Amino acid sequence: MDDAVTLEAEVARAAAATGLRPGDRVLVAVSGGADSVALAALLTRAGAHGLPLTPVLGHVDHGWRGPDEAAADRRVVEALARACGADVAFAGPPADVRRTEDAARRFRYAALERMAREARCVAVATGHHRRDQAETFLLRLRRGSGPAGLAGIPARRPIGATGLVVVRPLLDVDPARLRAYVAARGLAFHEDVTNAALDRDRTALRARLVAAEAADHALARDLATAVARFRARLERHEASVARTLAASLRAHPWAGAVEVALDDARRLAPGDGAGLLRVLGRAVAADAAGPWFERVHADLVMCAIAGDDADAAVDLPHGRSVRRLGARVVLSDAEAPAWGPVALDGPGTTRGAFVVARDDVAATAFDLAAFVAGATRGGPGLAVLRIGAAIDGVWDAHLDGAAGAAEAALDAEAVGPRVVCRPVRTSDRFVPLGRDHAVGVEAFLAKQGWPARLRRGHPVVEGADGVVVWVVGHRVAASAAVTPRTRTVARLRVRWAGPAGA
Repeated sequence: MDDAVTLEAEVARAAAATGLRPGDRVLVAVSGGADSVALAALLTRAGAHGLPLTPVLGHVDHGWRGPDEAAADRRVVEALARACGADVAFAGPPADVRRTEDAARRFRYAALERMAREARCVAVATGHHRRDQAETFLLRLRRGSGPAGLAGIPARRPIGATGLVVVRPLLDVDPARLRAYVAARGLAFHEDVTNAALDRDRTALRARLVAAEAADHALARDLATAVARFRARLERHEASVARTLAASLRAHPWAGAVEVALDDARRLAPGDGAGLLRVLGRAVAADAAGPWFERVHADLVMCAIAGDDADAAVDLPHGRSVRRLGARVVLSDAEAPAWGPVALDGPGTTRGAFVVARDDVAATAFDLAAFVAGATRGGPGLAVLRIGAAIDGVWDAHLDGAAGAAEAALDAEAVGPRVVCRPVRTSDRFVPLGRDHAVGVEAFLAKQGWPARLRRGHPVVEGADGVVVWVVGHRVAASAAVTPRTRTVARLRVRWAGPAGA
């Protein structure tokens, strides 16, 4: 078996190890350089090695070069798409070109996420390889990074807040093998000379690493092995932090926020601030564009948690903050993600920011007692809040937890044939089941103990007449509750899918 076929099999196994499954649509980030061209070709061939995928090529123009060079990149990507039989998507350049590595990275990943959503992909694949991993380790070591920095480039991480992930199946591959593969397959590529300008420190270190590898061919491999050990240790530690927080960790992605009980946060060691922020941050995809806090922020957060100031707050980069709100510790974005109404006419399922499903059943065939008994809190007509499972060490709890599902039973005739799930409005009022007078929905949530940052964008369902019939995850309206007079029961289920309905 020649090395090209061997490499295809290795990459197929590595891709499967990142969580990719047969039939997945994957957006492959292709700059036009040899490494990304090789990645696209290798993933196209993964089906011959037990992992059939549907690659979609995604190319991002950072706007750093002139139109001629950008056009040359585009021609290479278009030719590669034809060779691979793949669809292709293009993005950029940005309206405001900023010549910094951080700005380029954030623009690139935001564009890749958008293209992946539009192409209905489950993941974005990038061509980071073994030398990239070694460079990252050495660069962060020189800069004095902590354990997370020395854990290097992860093989898989979230991107955005819609369930997409970035996968890197080439992290254990020598770049020389990638170039040999491209040559063996007769594939064209076009180097982007501005890559060196994105991070001059990395460029200088790369030159020294390449020179060192000439004397010690195993150097990059040994450094990558060290990175793997650091990452394994980091993941064990973060899993321990996640277990400590699991009972009270609740994500509110529609509010751009995640909370944990103050008492649970105080059970962590003083040096666990970085682990706390990373575990909380995953619930709102805080690391979607790369590192989002520094060690000093983690230390300040732990001081705020341990201190006596009940209103302590720590401002973080990129508009985020950590605040103590009563018995809660809340990590939140400056603004809630914008999401629009999701309408459903009659029984069925529709998809937007939330997936909304409805089944209508005859009241005589509906066991209200069993429905109520299945609720994790409450009484008749309250949401059924499903308890989730641990995923990658982060707890996937539901509607007053992470992005999950809630269910309610309502009187179908009172609700009407059309329902709309939308963000709460200041003017919204309803009569909660169990009460006899109308209250403002936001005031109701506040009385339930929900601070303003967690009420932002909270989902409600309105019936055909535009009246709120369900404050999702909390209470149905008395006017829409199932009673002995109900003839048809509407079972509504809502599940967060992300601002773009991905």
